[in-house]
Amino acid sequence: MSNPGPNEEIYLSIVVPCFNEADNVANTARVVEDVFRPLGKPFEIIFVNDGSLDDTQRKVDGLAAGDPCVVAAGYPVNAGRGKAIRTGMGAARGRFVASIDADLSYHPSFILEMLKTLEAHPEADFVIGSEFMPGGSTEGVPPLRLFISKAANIILRRLLPGGFHKCTGVFRCYRRSMLEKLVLESDGKELHLEIIAKAMVLGFNGIEVPVVLRARKRGKSKTHFAKTAISHSVYGLHEKPMLVFGLGGLVMLAAAIILGVYLFILSATGHPVAGRPLLLFAVFLGITAMLIIAMGFIAIQNVALRNELYKLSSRLKQMSDRMADTKNVD
Repeated sequence: MSNPGPNEEIYLSIVVPCFNEADNVANTARVVEDVFRPLGKPFEIIFVNDGSLDDTQRKVDGLAAGDPCVVAAGYPVNAGRGKAIRTGMGAARGRFVASIDADLSYHPSFILEMLKTLEAHPEADFVIGSEFMPGGSTEGVPPLRLFISKAANIILRRLLPGGFHKCTGVFRCYRRSMLEKLVLESDGKELHLEIIAKAMVLGFNGIEVPVVLRARKRGKSKTHFAKTAISHSVYGLHEKPMLVFGLGGLVMLAAAIILGVYLFILSATGHPVAGRPLLLFAVFLGITAMLIIAMGFIAIQNVALRNELYKLSSRLKQMSDRMADTKNVD
């Protein structure tokens, strides 16, 4: 009953982005099927080959040829995890769509908890698996990797809407009805942040559930954690630019005021201050601070305008999809 037919409604699609994961795909398919077959509901596993240089494509094709639950997707040139996940989401037919790493760092059994959460909370549109929230944990993860990831997510929690403990992870489950309304563009790992940002702007809701992150057992990690953490932080700052402009401007303004008070005291005690380099520096700091703060307010308006563009692009996508469906029916 779990093997979907060509026209059968799929309950769950599991998207697995793959780059040089030849050592993992067979085991991943086996473990995922062991978890979801007992549900008795049709599901599909979509392996997306992200331009792998090893035997990933051949092994995925072999699995798809012999297993109706496995779907092979992908492209020949490596483009990034974001594009791989977007490709898988575009091919997904399930009512719910989950994404998971090919190395099973997160055990697929946690997806069952995500599905229960979505079923129990109709107001929720997506669920994020988090090892950083209360109840979550890690096993065997290198300390440096864990530190960088946790630090980046602490920052992002304050920059992105929703206040999620884990913003950067692939391990999630979505309602496909929500994904169909999002216009996603990121090819890299910033996709995880883009989904949260755009979903929240459009009024969708997310919930976190605690999960366990385990160290990879097969293959080699492709993640450059420091580089990824920096790029994620930069993306997050785009969501709250006033955090940079406002804090920077206020620090410079405070310094200008302190220097001004100091120069005033010097002048009041009979010391000449005209022509002092410190006076020119204080004036420069004050003017620069006001300009930076003004740029912050402009950036806030740009964010508001961008959010309106998100909403407009979502509406246009829905209209385009409805027109395409009408043509197909005709």
